[in-house]
Amino acid sequence: MFTKSLLNRFLDRVIYSNIYKLGNAQLLATQTKNLKITGKDLIKKNVENEVNRLQLYDQYLIIKATDYIWDSHSTPSQKESFENLANNVNVIININQNRNSSINNSDTIDRITRITIPQIINDHNSFENYFFNGTKDFHENGGLGL
Repeated sequence: MFTKSLLNRFLDRVIYSNIYKLGNAQLLATQTKNLKITGKDLIKKNVENEVNRLQLYDQYLIIKATDYIWDSHSTPSQKESFENLANNVNVIININQNRNSSINNSDTIDRITRITIPQIINDHNSFENYFFNGTKDFHENGGLGL
């Protein structure tokens, strides 16, 4: 059960230099599960590490301690440093997503366009027939080649 004394106990024992440790943007981008993170999210990650180091293991404590440290303990320049790092991480995440999503299909498309032999389909009015062999009389006969 979470009590204010647990938060106070954490705040008395926390090593603030661990909380304000800026990480490597590239490494953080590979570790994050979110698509967009903030500076406060990065502080939260450090708070979570400290909670685990102190063996307090309480999710509510992580949330409350993060809020307190971000809102009341952090200086504007510390917040700005974490926001800048978060922006860099987000840029790397976006670059990685774009790189992964831009699959080169040109070889596959080239192979498809080289199919010049009509494909044998049992039902000439089927979707497969029109897919493989074209729909040259699709519009001429009222659709679906009927």
